[in-house]
Amino acid sequence: MIHVVIVSHNDLGAPLRVTMLGRRNVQCVQARDLDAVKHATLAEKVDIVLVDAALPGASALVTALREEPLTRGLSIAGLGPPEYGLALVELLEAGVNAVLPLPPDAEW
Repeated sequence: MIHVVIVSHNDLGAPLRVTMLGRRNVQCVQARDLDAVKHATLAEKVDIVLVDAALPGASALVTALREEPLTRGLSIAGLGPPEYGLALVELLEAGVNAVLPLPPDAEW
């Protein structure tokens, strides 16, 4: 089972179901803040965290995940449409491993 935490104030489940996240062996949970991500990490072995660039304080959340020993080694990807340019760059500078476009396309 692959465990994914989606950090967003928006429900991204429907658009992401058309990706590999819609497979039966993938369990996705929603988190809205750093504490929820930490809680999910303690409850399950999280394989990847997806951070919505539209989330207020998204880059600060990524920085906090990278500074915390419990979550430092997580794979983290930023999500957002190309017009989020600066927000996506800030996520990269904060420590995400990749940026994935929304809505999902062939790059996924």
